[in-house]
Amino acid sequence: MTYIKTPEEIDYIKKGGVLMGEILAAIEKMVRPGISAYEIDMEAERLIREAGGRPAFKGYSTHKRDPKFPSTICASVNEELVHGIATKEKILKEGDIFSMDIGMQWPLG
Repeated sequence: MTYIKTPEEIDYIKKGGVLMGEILAAIEKMVRPGISAYEIDMEAERLIREAGGRPAFKGYSTHKRDPKFPSTICASVNEELVHGIATKEKILKEGDIFSMDIGMQWPLG
């Protein structure tokens, strides 16, 4: 069965998209040689919470016995597989390709 969203639900989705766009723009300005994926992750979490959301990936687990995902963003550098963990040791260098996945649950309640 197809569920058609109400105009109010569509407005929430749009507002959440705008907020996430603002968060991504702020994070993009941080990405530079010498910064760690962990620093980017901490700022992403701060911005998400400041916007009234909760990081969607942090604490995610597919099964109760599986470990929970430890970071707000998935951070990968160069040829590293997607959905990498944002760590203090993952420090960006000049010429690196940094890819990031981010999600938030919003609004809370």
